[in-house]
Amino acid sequence: MLLVKLIRPAVRILKKLVVGFSSGLALAIGIYSLLNLGGILGAMFFMLGVISFLIMLKHNGTKSDDGSFRINQ
Repeated sequence: MLLVKLIRPAVRILKKLVVGFSSGLALAIGIYSLLNLGGILGAMFFMLGVISFLIMLKHNGTKSDDGSFRINQ
């Protein structure tokens, strides 16, 4: 029982870190590709990063009354 109480918050924090890192990495690769390679590949990676960042915000944050997102701590 104690093990479950310790593991569950750790898994939740680890999941947020992995999602945040992967979306940030996709966004960084997209910007790099857009600046250096250009064309379809750069735009594809950039949009992948933007979409994954928005998904991360949706799952890790709450939407306030005015429509803006607030990250949960």
